[in-house]
Amino acid sequence: MDTRVIANIQNRINNPLFSLTISDYELMCSNKMITKMMSKVLECDEKQLKKFCKYINVFKENIKSSPESIKNKMKHKMTLNKLPEELRTQIVQKYMTLFPTKYELRDWIPLEKLDWANLSKNPNDGAIELLKKHKKK
Repeated sequence: MDTRVIANIQNRINNPLFSLTISDYELMCSNKMITKMMSKVLECDEKQLKKFCKYINVFKENIKSSPESIKNKMKHKMTLNKLPEELRTQIVQKYMTLFPTKYELRDWIPLEKLDWANLSKNPNDGAIELLKKHKKK
């Protein structure tokens, strides 16, 4: 979302020449043809206006805030913790199948480049297995 679009909309609402209310913008957002026309009136890209329409409720609640502040509040924030427990479990299970639980040295890493002294301090099973294979190191 472009902050210029938000600032422009705020200015139009505060400008008595246009006399546009939040209700007018909600109507605009509910009708594709009006949205297209309003993008011309507001001198902004239609795609930007559509993005604005997705978050008009955020704009309405924060109309007195700065455009940058409104833009930040319009960003969709999703974390794994907000997902239902069932879905989180499925994601974790899938993740576990994609990545090995055992650490393994990749075949493209040359053995002579390893720091064997520090490797013995590594508690991971993969390091222990590697040290067992190369006892002389």
